[in-house]
Amino acid sequence: MKNYAMLGLVSGSLLWGCNGTETQNPASGKPLVAFGNSGCKKEVLASTSSKLSSFSPVDAGPTAYEAEVEGLKCVAWEMSGTDRVKINLINFEEACGAQWEGTAKLDDSGQLQLGLVNPQCLIALCGWCIYDWSFDVAGVRGFSHLPVTITIDTCPGQQELKTSSVDLPLDTQQSGIKCRYANFFALGWQAMSLGTCGAVGMPCEGTSMCSSLDASATKTCQSDLVCTNNGDTTQEICAKPCANDADCGSAGVLSCQSGLCRPKNLW
Repeated sequence: MKNYAMLGLVSGSLLWGCNGTETQNPASGKPLVAFGNSGCKKEVLASTSSKLSSFSPVDAGPTAYEAEVEGLKCVAWEMSGTDRVKINLINFEEACGAQWEGTAKLDDSGQLQLGLVNPQCLIALCGWCIYDWSFDVAGVRGFSHLPVTITIDTCPGQQELKTSSVDLPLDTQQSGIKCRYANFFALGWQAMSLGTCGAVGMPCEGTSMCSSLDASATKTCQSDLVCTNNGDTTQEICAKPCANDADCGSAGVLSCQSGLCRPKNLW
């Protein structure tokens, strides 16, 4: 039976596994042209002042998404030419220290299967991490819409696969983005690490994920942000107040809903 390899206990040559960028270029004829991995964002952002908007050579969509996807888990896409699509998976939560590899397969039914695998089961003792992954996929010519299945395999043969799906309307939108709220606990690990509790999209100050175990403590946010829930009444995050959609940004990620900016197009 395969054992978990804990990065905190192995040689220094593996410690870089908590962050980094990689690109794959498989043999000609394969659908996956390139794959990009941001690395663990709390580790990367703690060690550099730069943002992650150019983490990969195959980013989908405008960099203007960056400010609007804080605290959101998104799938962004953009057609490139007639038969290639670039897909970004933004703010996906997973274990720290994993050495992610990307795969892509188009099956006979026209469904795109995107896979993330950590083949050596490398896991670091640093809580949850948030990652951005990107895929450049060829061979999608003629699809009016593209059903996508995303499978995450943290430790092959040892843990259950995590699977989610999203439909990309390529016939009506050559580029776009769909979002939902990101994992509250992974956001908390990142916010505590980077000192961003109370920032937009992050857990409110005074929540269990941001320095307080007292359920009766006053929950606060930075500036004029409002502490609200993310759909789960036990998980409170900071949101921007608004009077109309324009107050929520120009990239179309958010819309004004009952006076607060929330995800516009859900998946």
